[in-house]
Amino acid sequence: MFFFLSQGQNTHVMLKSHFIFHSLHIQPAHYLGHLVGHEGSGSLLSELKAKGWVNTLCGGAKEGAKGFMFFIINVDLSEEGLGK
Repeated sequence: MFFFLSQGQNTHVMLKSHFIFHSLHIQPAHYLGHLVGHEGSGSLLSELKAKGWVNTLCGGAKEGAKGFMFFIINVDLSEEGLGK
């Protein structure tokens, strides 16, 4: 399940998970946070910046309540990105 929240140029994507974020050994939320937050060549951010759609992008896990967590991706859209 996921939710989109938009406030002007700021867009937040929230993914709800019951199970994958609580694995202590694998830490999938930590891994996913690094993938989303990577800023190097070929990253999601560099590709979206090259198209002129975003200014910043970050993501990470946040606890919801007992038994589930959210993974949140925050995107600061450019003027051109707002039009897409």
